[in-house]
Amino acid sequence: RQEMNQTLDGIVNKYKSIVFDDTAIAQQRNYYDPYSGECRGVEKTYASLYKAFDSGTKYREMWSEIQCDIRNKVMNLLKRARDTPCYDEAMKIMLLCGSICSSLPQKIELRNQLQRCPGGLDLTKRHIEESNKREREQLNAHLAV
Repeated sequence: RQEMNQTLDGIVNKYKSIVFDDTAIAQQRNYYDPYSGECRGVEKTYASLYKAFDSGTKYREMWSEIQCDIRNKVMNLLKRARDTPCYDEAMKIMLLCGSICSSLPQKIELRNQLQRCPGGLDLTKRHIEESNKREREQLNAHLAV
């Protein structure tokens, strides 16, 4: 039991230490993808968490902590995408967010939440595309003069 606690504490700390910096965005590094080099074995991690989830409140709290951490990181990335004036850069961030959402196991309800919530993936993508369209129209109007 103590070994499991230490393992789960280590998992929570591992997820909390993930940072999506400029390099991660540029290289489209999804640390939650079970098939990427950075996160090999994440499927086992998720399986361990599912198993532990049923065995007590502490584990449910840890699982909740991980989900909250992932949600916050993705929402921060989405905000960054909305605030980024460069369309290509914003779309790189959106691709990474999409990759993160699609790599999360179905059992994590977070996947749907992140796509459809206010300021989530779907609305952010629409906002960026509309903003880019307006900028192109303004540029074309300016060039036509």
